[in-house]
Amino acid sequence: MIQLTLEQCKKLIQNRDITTLDIDELIRFFHTEEEIKRFLPEETAAQDPRTLDYIIFNSRRASRPIDYNQTKGKNAPCVICQGKTTGILDFVNLSEGFTFINKNLFPIVYPHNLNSMKTQARGFHFLQWTSSIHENDWLNMPINDLNLVVKRMSEIEGYLLSNKGKFFPETENGYVSIIKNYGSKVGGSLSHDHQQIGFSNLMPRRVSDNLKFNSKKKQVFTEFLLKENPRNLIIKDYGPVILIVPFYMQRPLYMTLVIKDGHKQFLHELSEDELQAVTIGWIDAIYVINKLMAKLGKDIAYNVTTNTQSGVYFEFLPYTQEFGGFEHLGLYSCQMSPDQAAELIQRTLNDRSIAQ
Repeated sequence: MIQLTLEQCKKLIQNRDITTLDIDELIRFFHTEEEIKRFLPEETAAQDPRTLDYIIFNSRRASRPIDYNQTKGKNAPCVICQGKTTGILDFVNLSEGFTFINKNLFPIVYPHNLNSMKTQARGFHFLQWTSSIHENDWLNMPINDLNLVVKRMSEIEGYLLSNKGKFFPETENGYVSIIKNYGSKVGGSLSHDHQQIGFSNLMPRRVSDNLKFNSKKKQVFTEFLLKENPRNLIIKDYGPVILIVPFYMQRPLYMTLVIKDGHKQFLHELSEDELQAVTIGWIDAIYVINKLMAKLGKDIAYNVTTNTQSGVYFEFLPYTQEFGGFEHLGLYSCQMSPDQAAELIQRTLNDRSIAQ
């Protein structure tokens, strides 16, 4: 079994509960991590005037170690399991091993000097390691352990948002971005299972899109989806949460996990029951992606994005089809219909239930 041992971990632990930290303490932990200073992003950001997308430049991220070309498992070299990583800021025991959060060594954003007039992009970039055990991930861990991982995501989102006024100037807002990249084709670098949590003063375009949708439609996007998405595209209903194939699917096997209560605008506002349903939905969606991408002869690669401020929903985006020039112009050609995708996904989950 390959893992980051507790003994190794003790050398890295700087704090056990990030939500107990004052923002000044959190900044200090980043500023005193000497290794990160070799890989800092620029303080400036550019914005596409057409889409309002932000671009943060960091040429040093090109030197990130990538181990996806290795076989994940017994012989895979893993810098995390070797303890070659940054200080740990959050630590929770699991039934086997532990889950932890540390600073991203190659950050997208960084708590640059707040008093610097040239600082346009600032924030924090964390990594949440699903388990200290290399072989453990969303497909083989106990549900109760994964519930703890999801709960920690929500609590840290709440902590960051509640402290945004202490970190960002009055003229700026703070935005939490929670994502998962699996596979080098979609931006993943290390195969040791993890999520990323970003907190910055730059509004991601998806947040802007959601807010514009609210204003234009006079309803949040999740309410629209629940009402307008065809019933045959429902994959599974978990009570407070539902997994669907969206009718606007851009690539085969796209899925969206929707929290039904449209009054909830952030992950940390979800109840225990809603968070548990989210956990099961994540497990099912990742299972389907792994199963069907293998059948399609594709390398397993996907992104998961957490979307807020127009209800709460998660997008599961497998790399099942390359995008070409038309797609970059906003004209998509999807090589599978939503009906076909839903039927295939439903059958895959049904077969799994029968096998169990």
